[in-house]
Amino acid sequence: MNIGEKIKEERLKREWTQEYLSTLLNVSRPTVSSWEVGRNYPDLETIILISDLLEIPLDNLLREDTEIVKDVTKEMKRNKYYRLILKISAAIVLVFLLFNLVLKVNQQRYLSNLKELGWQILQIDKINQTTDKQFELIEGDTDYYVNLASPRIGLKMITRKDNLVIEVKNESHIELIISKDNDPTANENINVKVRKNLILSDKPFDNFQLTSEQTNDSVLDYISKNKKEYQEMIDNTLLKLNEIKKS
Repeated sequence: MNIGEKIKEERLKREWTQEYLSTLLNVSRPTVSSWEVGRNYPDLETIILISDLLEIPLDNLLREDTEIVKDVTKEMKRNKYYRLILKISAAIVLVFLLFNLVLKVNQQRYLSNLKELGWQILQIDKINQTTDKQFELIEGDTDYYVNLASPRIGLKMITRKDNLVIEVKNESHIELIISKDNDPTANENINVKVRKNLILSDKPFDNFQLTSEQTNDSVLDYISKNKKEYQEMIDNTLLKLNEIKKS
């Protein structure tokens, strides 16, 4: 006896109409009819409800109906996967929200520290337009710039001293920005990644920057010529970054 026949048998024992049973199960009468004639089967949640309503143990309801057992097994597996996917999705959303919250808190701390340390909001054009995301600090012949417009990029500082320019995010992210526009004595326009002690990093040049042995020699000569100034700029920039990041 399949599940549809058992539903019909128990319904008739109670002298219930298909209309009455469909109302109790919150489905249509044709749906109940289709179960009873074997055209299709109720879903897993409805089977559990039918088991409770008709007071038939779930295993008795399903025992002899191999087709629905297969369907129920598949649905249980699907539900298991859906629950797993929902848990993973919820975890990803939570991590994303926490990440953005940390970024927001950090940015507020940076803004507060910049103002406390005497940084000035940068004027961005000749009409004296300003933004509360870009700051400047001038100490002697050295200019420091910070842009907080993109929190996900993180805090980084651009430092200019005479014709030399560097960009620093932390001790492992330091770039020398060598440009003929900044320094007419430079032979190349190139960004060079270095370590804190001015030693070239493992990959000093970006992939799109085509370099030759002659270029490498020219860059190394330029760095060597300005080693003292570069080292001073790096040390001072890292110090100022730490001041801005302090809690």
